[in-house]
Amino acid sequence: MNKANSIEKLIRAGATVADVVKKLKVSKSYVYVVIHARMGKTENLKVKKAKQPIDTRAQEWAKKNPWFGTDRDKTAFALHTHEKLIRKLGVDPKSAEYYKKVDASLHYFDTQKKKVKEDMINHPPHYKVGGIEVIDFIEAKGFGYNLGNVVKYIARAGKKGSTLEDLQKARWYLNREIEGAK
Repeated sequence: MNKANSIEKLIRAGATVADVVKKLKVSKSYVYVVIHARMGKTENLKVKKAKQPIDTRAQEWAKKNPWFGTDRDKTAFALHTHEKLIRKLGVDPKSAEYYKKVDASLHYFDTQKKKVKEDMINHPPHYKVGGIEVIDFIEAKGFGYNLGNVVKYIARAGKKGSTLEDLQKARWYLNREIEGAK
């Protein structure tokens, strides 16, 4: 029997979520995912929850991080960090060290997300194919505006939008350069 089946069986038998977590050595979030996926929305179920004291530090953290539960990627990263800290590193989830490490990890997440966004502005991948940015090549060759655009549109043809459209733009700039050279 797989873990999801075991979770469903235990919950239907009246076990608390905490009991299932302890018995099967799975995360609480995994138990809720299984309950939701297999048995319907948790708020419609009569799932026994063990009474747990309110963690004021967790409540404060939740207030400071309103994105939690709404930003899918960041929430998933936070839950992954939570699992890693508890299961692999043995950090107490109620300790100051835990929150410090979670926040540091989320800062890293935000930094990486920002870098990806900035790269699309400063160094788009469709301009770096072949290991050199097109603008560096254009400047090294001393091409002017028209010839620079010819090279740019040929180099990126089909990598950002329509190949045909990029080639037609390149031809338009080349025709302007030819007319100017007459």
